[in-house]
Amino acid sequence: MQPNEISPADAFSHLNNPDSCFLDMRDRNSHESAHIPNSHHLTDQSVQEILDSTPLDSTVIVYCYHGNSSLMAAAWLKEQGYSRVFSMSGGFKSWRSIHSEHIATSK
Repeated sequence: MQPNEISPADAFSHLNNPDSCFLDMRDRNSHESAHIPNSHHLTDQSVQEILDSTPLDSTVIVYCYHGNSSLMAAAWLKEQGYSRVFSMSGGFKSWRSIHSEHIATSK
């Protein structure tokens, strides 16, 4: 089941939507260094908690470094029943180049 892709520009329109969820599947150091505001760090340890707390009708946007690995994660989420799941094309690298003022860091 091939997931849909979303551009960083279109993903931005979901940034402050409470029905949207951004999932960062990069490594922990990368996520802590910089990430999309309010994104959740998707790991083997956090996946169940994220699934339990994210309604199936949410818009879920998955991102990685360049937009390749997130395709597989988005496909898996579709298999779990999420109907509005997207892989962000170009990944965090593209987000950073377009929306550099909308980057958060962990403390």
